[in-house]
Amino acid sequence: MVREWETGEGLRVAEIDGEGVGASVIVSTCPDYVPPTAGRETYLLFLVSDRTRAGLGIGSALVRRAVADARGAGSELLRVDCWAAAPELVAWYERQGFGCGRLSWPQCGRLIWLHFRPNWRRPSMAHRALR
Repeated sequence: MVREWETGEGLRVAEIDGEGVGASVIVSTCPDYVPPTAGRETYLLFLVSDRTRAGLGIGSALVRRAVADARGAGSELLRVDCWAAAPELVAWYERQGFGCGRLSWPQCGRLIWLHFRPNWRRPSMAHRALR
């Protein structure tokens, strides 16, 4: 799977002084365990940042890039999933402009789907940063 990310178009790497400090992967189709939407969407499949550099905005920058890429692709929706049992993570995504979807993932317990609509009228922090 990682090799596919490396050769695909959706891999983004954040660097500070030439050192990799974060990465994200976006795809045009949601994973098999996520119900598809009716409209065109982009899925933020993977997001990670160097925790020794927490607070520098690395993850936020990668999310802003994912939003810009989703807009550029003509997507109506950018979605991501995260564990519902990690309220601080859910809150972080909400601060990035994502809204809550539904809770459910029968195979592995509770998962929450979050969505970001690039054309929302009420701008979020991530939305304003892209204008």
